Amino acid sequence: MKLILDPDEFFRREAETLSSLEPIFVVVFAAISTALIPMLILYYLTSSLPDQVTSYMAIFGSLSVVGGMLAIFGMWIVSSILLHFVAFFIGGEGSLRETIFLAGWGFMPMVFANVVNSVFVFNILTEALAAIGSESVTPQYLSAVLANHPLMTLTRIISTIGLVWMAFIWTFAVKNAHELSFRKSTLAATIPTLAIFVYWVFRGF
Repeated sequence: MKLILDPDEFFRREAETLSSLEPIFVVVFAAISTALIPMLILYYLTSSLPDQVTSYMAIFGSLSVVGGMLAIFGMWIVSSILLHFVAFFIGGEGSLRETIFLAGWGFMPMVFANVVNSVFVFNILTEALAAIGSESVTPQYLSAVLANHPLMTLTRIISTIGLVWMAFIWTFAVKNAHELSFRKSTLAATIPTLAIFVYWVFRGF
């Protein structure tokens, strides 16, 4: 709760200890939450396909889900390195270890956004299956539904809000890890945030 109400004080205390494993757990939860929507889609697809196709779909789908989860850990490390070196370039004094630990807290908004979006996607898929029956579901049909449903616009808005919230948290993380001013820490937090946003745009959110 302190992270939400008073992030500056929260990170001031966290920077003094760095003994907690909680930021790592936050990233783990973010990775798990990222898998929710792909797992929902995979479930609905495999439940409507022949057994032979289902087994192959389950294998390749599971590999894709695991890859997406691992990508979150990669995002954590890469964004932490960007935060650290940008902060260092503009006069920061903190260590990379401090930056990595404190940056982990920035993934908390992703957990909330992914869980909320998963609820929306579940409702969309349930509605789609009710309209045509599970035996008629195809990958092309689900792709069209998810591309054109009005609620998907809302999920993109929620994801964007989560990203802005992540940048806000990173601002105070960098501020206290590197003893920077709010203006400079905002600049440092903006770089990896923009990188993530560009990645999302090219991936199609």
